[in-house]
Amino acid sequence: MSELKFNAGDQLYKYQLKHHIGGGHFGEVWLAHDLTLSRDVAIKILDENMASVADNLKEAKVGNRLEHTNVIHVHYADVVSTSSGNVVAIAMDYH
Repeated sequence: MSELKFNAGDQLYKYQLKHHIGGGHFGEVWLAHDLTLSRDVAIKILDENMASVADNLKEAKVGNRLEHTNVIHVHYADVVSTSSGNVVAIAMDYH
């Protein structure tokens, strides 16, 4: 199980976390507000303790290139330093 611990209201880089959507072994998914673009996005926060940053970024690269009605588009991927290590934050459409 992931060791990530975030709370509503926390700011992770440019994302203000609003509501926990789900999570599991890989990390957590949050509804967040992108403070630079003033829009809500789904943020998948991937813990580097579960997979390397490079492996986590592969998911974002694939999701950014795919265009299909059944696939959520990935807009951004950011490597963010936290007090417990680096995480990859993947910003996607929120539906």
